[in-house]
Amino acid sequence: MRVNRLDSVDEVKRFSDAIVRMAGSLADAILVVDLRTPTVFAQPVASAVIELMTRANKVRRKTGILLAPEHAVFSMQLGRLVRQVGDPNRQTFTDPEAMLSWLVDAFTEAERKRAKDFIGQHKGLSSAS
Repeated sequence: MRVNRLDSVDEVKRFSDAIVRMAGSLADAILVVDLRTPTVFAQPVASAVIELMTRANKVRRKTGILLAPEHAVFSMQLGRLVRQVGDPNRQTFTDPEAMLSWLVDAFTEAERKRAKDFIGQHKGLSSAS
């Protein structure tokens, strides 16, 4: 999933509900989250994101979150939120290949290709290796 902005607690709640509906209907869901176009979260939104991640822990097997290295402040904020939730099956990355390598044991070959294609669609990036 590609997330461009989460500006309010209500938006985070709707996003959380969508994740639970989608992933809850799948066995062993693996989430690939593209957060390379971020906005630093206000404190109430950050708290809602922590609740979202905690809730999502119950409906997915693993989550890889891709961040943009040029957005260091947001990357530090999200990294802190992920650490606060404390789930080893959720990690942040700035390198798409590192994220895919971390997720590879959970993917079929077709899923790995689909994830690589999805990541490559961001701002016209190539998905070729």
